[in-house]
Amino acid sequence: MSFNPQNDSGSVENANSHVTYEYFLSYFSDRGIDYSNTGTYPEATVKAALVRATDYQNYKYRYRGEKADEDQGTAFPRLYIYDIDGYLVSGIPEPAKKDCCELAAYMIDNSYTTLYRDIAGEDSGIKKKSSKIDVIQETTEYFASIKFNSLTVGNAQNVVSCGYLTFSSGIYL
Repeated sequence: MSFNPQNDSGSVENANSHVTYEYFLSYFSDRGIDYSNTGTYPEATVKAALVRATDYQNYKYRYRGEKADEDQGTAFPRLYIYDIDGYLVSGIPEPAKKDCCELAAYMIDNSYTTLYRDIAGEDSGIKKKSSKIDVIQETTEYFASIKFNSLTVGNAQNVVSCGYLTFSSGIYL
C-alpha cells in the first residue's frame, strides 16, 4: 500500500496517514528541525513513519465521537467531538496532526519501526525482582529508562487536554 493521507472530510479511500509529507516537513521546519534532507531522511522513510504513527494513533488511542465515515482508514475526521471551549471540531484537529508528526519523528530519530515494542517491550518496566524471606529482603531492578511514553512524546497530552482522547494504553483519561 502506498502513502495515502486522509483529507478533512474523511473521503480518501484507503487513507493511512493523518498528515501529508509536506505538513510533516512544515511542522518541523517551523520548529527549527529540518527533515527535508532526503539523503539523511529519505522521503519513503518519513512517509512510512507517518503511516506507522497513524496506525498507533488509530489503535492505541480511543477518541470521543465517531468516524465521519465508517469505512475510512484513519481515526480522524470524527463526528460529534467538541474542543475544550465547546466548539464542534471538523476535519482532522491540529493536536492529532502534531501528535502524528511527533510520533513519526520519534521513530525516525531512534530508528524504530514500531512504537508498540517501546511501550510494552523489554525496554520498559521491571527487569528483575527477587525476594529473600529470612531477614526479609526485597530487590526490584528496573530497566535503565523507559524510552517512550505516549503521553509525553509527541502531543498526545495536548490531544487529551483538548478533550478528543478518552482512553489510551489501557488507562482511562
